[in-house]
Amino acid sequence: MPPPKSAPRPRKAPSAPTPAPAQLPPRREDVFGRKLASGAMGLVVLTGLMFSAAAWLGGSLRHIGGTVETQVNAFTASLGFATKRIQIVADPRFAGPGYAIALTPTREAAVRAALLLEEGESLFAADPARLQRQVQALDFVETARVLRLWPDTVMVLVAEVRPAALARVGDTIAVVSANGTPVSDLTPEAAHSLPGQRGRLYEVRGEGAAAAAQVLTVALEDFPEIASRLTRAERVGNRRWDLVLTRDVRLSLPEDKALEDGLAAARALMRLSTEAEHAHRRIDLRVQGRAFIRDTTPNRLAGGPLPAPASRPDTSQGA
Repeated sequence: MPPPKSAPRPRKAPSAPTPAPAQLPPRREDVFGRKLASGAMGLVVLTGLMFSAAAWLGGSLRHIGGTVETQVNAFTASLGFATKRIQIVADPRFAGPGYAIALTPTREAAVRAALLLEEGESLFAADPARLQRQVQALDFVETARVLRLWPDTVMVLVAEVRPAALARVGDTIAVVSANGTPVSDLTPEAAHSLPGQRGRLYEVRGEGAAAAAQVLTVALEDFPEIASRLTRAERVGNRRWDLVLTRDVRLSLPEDKALEDGLAAARALMRLSTEAEHAHRRIDLRVQGRAFIRDTTPNRLAGGPLPAPASRPDTSQGA
């Protein structure tokens, strides 16, 4: 007798499929990163092809250097690093007496032209050191700083030169800076009216006068009695000054190392008499502690010890 058949086991109901996790939209940073990586890879491939072509043609790699740089700049500009703004402002570090608070439109245009940088070019191509050298080559620029403000701005901070003197060469008078360089876009009238200009500019003559004028100007700030009467300063032997004052008075000062001592001695002598009394005189102060005074009208010479500086005129001594 055959064994009884077992009852069939019930089949399990198929389980419900597990729902797939919700797909989040890609982040903006991830999209930018993938585009940047893809662009960089394309640039690498392009560069490799160009170098391979140059080698195959037997050319020098230097011949395609400019092309590679152009491609890199175009690529970075397409990523949003294109120069959209060029700002030219006065450097706030130099705000104060003698410095302008803003550039004139003419000077701003000159700085912009010196940059040789066009809006739309890659900001990576705006090398700050190179741009700084180009701007500082302008004769009215004392210092310049160039900043790249990412992603699209170049800022140029300019400190203009301070006029130091009026240098006469023949019939020409030029405004010169502290280092003696002519400032080509300034006339004497315009230099005196610059914002923050302190006092008047003195006329200087002679070899080396322009470069040495700044030291004389600073020294004269402590001697207003002399500075107010100065008509011109003549450089002698590029080592000392003759100052020509009103009423035909000439001060022959010692060499530069004793400049302030000579000015102090001249002030002491001038306080002993009125302006009219020492008219038409040449006061020679080149020998320390001595003054030789020549009456330029009768052409007579007298010499004697210098008087001690006093707070009030001492009429007991003769000039």
